[in-house]
Order: sequence, then structure tokens, then C-alpha cells
Amino acid sequence: DLVKALITVEGGCSLAQSGLVAEDFDAIPYLALKGDYTATSQQCQESVDAINARRSAGQGTAHAEYMKLDERGMLGVTHMMMLDANNLEIADLMLEWVGDNVPRVPRR
Repeated sequence: DLVKALITVEGGCSLAQSGLVAEDFDAIPYLALKGDYTATSQQCQESVDAINARRSAGQGTAHAEYMKLDERGMLGVTHMMMLDANNLEIADLMLEWVGDNVPRVPRR
């Protein structure tokens, strides 16, 4: 109940190795983020595909996405993107994703 979303930055993305399954993300938005100095991660793609397969089957509602920054025209992004010259642009991109995909919790 405490997890509102998960963003993995250049992570392995393996649900199984983390003790998770796709249905764990039925109500938790998930973003796998990669820079352009690494190849597409098969684990990340498979994890996002498994979550989205549940959406196609009418199960769960949370958004899952594998965002490849090089495919979005953001070049020069390493796996240490928080240290890259365009780190604020990347942070803004993540904040925008959160704003679009994570439901706001009413204040008490």
C-alpha cells in the first residue's frame, strides 16, 4: 500500500529475481529507464511486456513503460544519468511521467 510507483534507472528489471510477478504491478505504475550507452535490456522489455499483457487481458490499470532515452532523441546519457550534463532534463522527464501516471493522494 505504501508503494505508489516504481522507476528503475538502468536497472536489471527482472521481476523474478526481485521476488515479484507482473500482477504485483496491477495498481503500481512502472517505468524502466535506459540511456543510450547500453543495449536494450531483454529483462526490462520482458517485465514491461508481462505487465502490459495483463492490461491487454483487462487485468490491472497501472501504466508500464520501457523508456529508451536514445529513441527519444536524448543522446549522451550514460547509466550514471544523475551525473550527466543533462541530468535535470532527465529528472524533469521522470517527474512528468510521475505526474501523468501516479494518482495523487488526497491530503489529510
